[in-house]
Amino acid sequence: MPKLEFTCQRGGVLTADILVDRVPETWKAISRELPVTWTMLNARWSGRELYTGCDLPNKPPRENQTTRASLGDIIYACEWSGNRDRTGFEAIGLFYGAEIVRDWRGDFAVNWIGRIDPSQWDLIQEIGNRIHKEGGEDCRLRVLSD
Repeated sequence: MPKLEFTCQRGGVLTADILVDRVPETWKAISRELPVTWTMLNARWSGRELYTGCDLPNKPPRENQTTRASLGDIIYACEWSGNRDRTGFEAIGLFYGAEIVRDWRGDFAVNWIGRIDPSQWDLIQEIGNRIHKEGGEDCRLRVLSD
C-alpha cells in the first residue's frame, strides 16, 4: 500500500496510508507532483482541517467521495465540472478532528484518499493546533512506498 509522508517545518512527521484501490486516478495525479513543499494552513470553513492549495496539471475525477471527515483523514478537493461555480480552488487536506467538509458555499464533496495511522493522532492534533494558533507552516510531501 502506498504511503504519503508529511514533514512539517516546525516539527513532526505524519505518515498516511493511501486508499489507492478506491482513488487510483487521484493518487496518480498527486503522486506525479511529489516530492514537493507546500504551505499548510488551517481551513477556516471546515474547522479542524489543515490544507495546502495545489494545482495539479491533470485533475482527477470524483472518486470515493464524502462530505464527512474523521480525525486522521486525508482528502483531495477541487471544483469538479457541473458542481458549482469555478474559482480555481484545489487542495489536499488533513483533518485533526471530525468535521463536515465545506467551503464558503456550503457542504463540499471531496475525494477521501487516505488516513493517518491512529498512533499519530496526538501528533496531528498537536500540529493542527500549532498551525491554527501560529499560522501557516511549510510541509514537505513525499511518497514513501508505492
